Amino acid sequence: MRPRAPPNYLPNPMIQQPLEKSTITTPFVVEHDPISQGSGFAPGANVQITPLLRTSGLLHDIPSDELKSLLFLLTFVSANGNIQPSVYELADAMQVSESTALGRAHRLVHWQWRGSPVALETVTDTGIRFFTVAPYLVSNSHKPMPQTQTKENTVVGVGREAVIA
Repeated sequence: MRPRAPPNYLPNPMIQQPLEKSTITTPFVVEHDPISQGSGFAPGANVQITPLLRTSGLLHDIPSDELKSLLFLLTFVSANGNIQPSVYELADAMQVSESTALGRAHRLVHWQWRGSPVALETVTDTGIRFFTVAPYLVSNSHKPMPQTQTKENTVVGVGREAVIA
């Protein structure tokens, strides 16, 4: 039996709270940083693994080598939220030859879950191969804009004389 948290349990504010269950529709979410209003656009994004990876059955169904390749793909999220590494980048990250990385990526492209591939391949005119996670596995969300502190919320220190008076 699992131990239960005490009734006065408060979540740790330093740990990022999970996305609301109603907003989770895919096993992976690319979370975009808020657009800064002052100095222009400063892109930033990260990938979150949601409980749907487990509850959808994907984690149970996907072979371990394909899961590893899928996770390698997901680590290549760009600041703009795109996931599209080349075979050269995958080979470097996997610490294998390009032909081995290409073979692993092709196995991931050919492995299907619920009738659809979990990864897609794009080949440029120059022959460079790029891979991406299938769109039905990844959704996008935007972090809320941080609250700016207003003057009425600002604590102002005063001298001793003002406190005594």
